[in-house]
Amino acid sequence: MANRALLTRSCIIALVITACADTGFAPESTNHAPRFAHQPPLEVLHDQQYTYNVAVTDDDGDVVVIGAPEHPTWLALDSVDMVLSGIAGEANIGDHPVKLTASDGHTITTLQFTVVVSPNLASLRFDGSWVPAGFWFGHDTLTYESDNFIVHSGFSRPEEREYVATVLEDCFVELQASLDITNHDEFEYPSTGTDIDVLTLKHQGNDVLWTGQSYRYGLIVHAPDSPRYATEGYTRPLYRQLLKHELMHVTEYLLIGTDGDYTSTEKWLHEGIATYLGGTPPNQVTRDHQVQAWQDAMRNFSGGGNPISIKTWSDFPNEFTADAEVLGEYYMFFELAVRYLVDPQGHGRSVVDIKNMYLDIRRGDSFTQAFQNRMGLSVSQYEEDFFEIMMQYLK
Repeated sequence: MANRALLTRSCIIALVITACADTGFAPESTNHAPRFAHQPPLEVLHDQQYTYNVAVTDDDGDVVVIGAPEHPTWLALDSVDMVLSGIAGEANIGDHPVKLTASDGHTITTLQFTVVVSPNLASLRFDGSWVPAGFWFGHDTLTYESDNFIVHSGFSRPEEREYVATVLEDCFVELQASLDITNHDEFEYPSTGTDIDVLTLKHQGNDVLWTGQSYRYGLIVHAPDSPRYATEGYTRPLYRQLLKHELMHVTEYLLIGTDGDYTSTEKWLHEGIATYLGGTPPNQVTRDHQVQAWQDAMRNFSGGGNPISIKTWSDFPNEFTADAEVLGEYYMFFELAVRYLVDPQGHGRSVVDIKNMYLDIRRGDSFTQAFQNRMGLSVSQYEEDFFEIMMQYLK
C-alpha cells in the first residue's frame, strides 16, 4: 500500500506541471532595440548652419529618449524637438566626433559619426598688403602678432601661426647677426609701418608652382598645417629654411629701401644669398664633377645653365619655367655662386659686403656698379668665367 500511495502522488505532480505548460505560461517576449532612421550630414562649412533632424523608430512602440554624450561645444541637442544643430566658427575648422544614444528603457542604441567642418572660402578678406603686390589670396581675422611680424592665414590653427612668428623672429635675429646689422636704422621701412606681413596659406593656393614668395612688405608661404606640406613631406627643419629664405628677400628689400624691388638685384644673387643664408640646401653642389655634369646637361639650352645669366625671371629657359625640379637645380648653382664670393677659400668677400652693396644700390648705384665696387669683380667677367672658376674652387 505504501508503494501505491507514492506512485499516485508522483502522477498528480506530473499532471500539474503539464497543465501549467498547457495554460499559456511562456518566456518573456524579446525587446526590439530602437533604430536611428537615417544618417546625419557629415560635412558643413564654417559659419554655416548644421542641422540633423534626429528620427528614431521602435518596433515595440516604446517611448525613446535620445542623448548626446559626446559632441563639440558648437553643437547642441534639443531632445524635445529631436534636432542636433549649431554653427561652427573659424576656430572649429576640422574634424569633430559625435556620439548620440537612443534608449527605450531596455536597450541603448549608439550612433557615432564625425562632422567635418571645412573652411568657407567665401568669407575670406582680400585686403592684405600682398593684394596690391599682385597675389590674390585672402585671409581670415585670426592674426597672430609678434615683435616684428603679423601672421595672417586662411584658417591655419592658432598654434601654427604662433609657431611661424616664433621661427621668423629667431631667423630675423640670425640674419641681422650674419649681415652685421646692429639695429634697424639701416632698414628703410615702407610708410605702412615696421611690421612685416606674413600670409600662411592653408586651404588656397595649392596649385601654385612656388612653395614660398616674398614681396615688398612681407612674405607668403603655405601654412605648416596645410594639405600641401602634409602630402609633400615637409619637416619642421625644411620649413624653417623656407621661412628664413623668404625672410632674407624681405631683409634685402628693407636694406635697398622703398625705391627698390626684386629687380634691383639680379635674380641669381637675389636667390643665391637667400638660399645660402637660409640653410644648407639638401642638394648643395660641393664637387667639381657636379658642375661638369650640370654643364653637359644644359649645354644646348638658353644660357647653357650658367647661373649668372639668370638676371630676371624671364632669363630662365622656356623649357623649364614650369619644371620645379630643374628650377631647383638652378637655385643650387645660385647658392654656389654666392658661396664662392663670400668664402675665405673662394673669392674672399663676405655677406657684409653684400649688405653694403644693397646700401650702395639704395644710394643710387646700379647693381653692376655696386657689385663691382664691393666684390672687386665685374658681373660680366664672373659670368664669362663661372664654370672654370667653380671647377677650380671645388677640386
